[in-house]
Amino acid sequence: MSVLKNTEYRLTSPTFVAGAGETPTDCATDPTCAVTREDGTALTAATVTAAAGDGAYTAAITTTHTSQLDRLTITWTGTADGFDQVYAQELEVAGGWYVTIPEVQAEPDLSSTTVATIRRER
Repeated sequence: MSVLKNTEYRLTSPTFVAGAGETPTDCATDPTCAVTREDGTALTAATVTAAAGDGAYTAAITTTHTSQLDRLTITWTGTADGFDQVYAQELEVAGGWYVTIPEVQAEPDLSSTTVATIRRER
């Protein structure tokens, strides 16, 4: 995933699951969301703002997190169904885009033109 430098971003967590590893399950309490720069510098944790659906959460990535070109590691930690779970995501902080979302949507033969899919693949 990528986000532009000096912008805010709403990040969705991987899905926390029950003990069998298949059923999406909410955590007993909201998970934590640690943010680390590529050089290992820990930033202020992202604020987990709400459950996004069964077992999924969102967190606010702020302009403090995206203040420089970087590759951030986002580490989600929570307990669901009594099982401790840790998931990591990577977020690239980019200086700009080669193409815009509307330019990509205008391309023929795309299997999906949803904005979320295009952002993720761009």
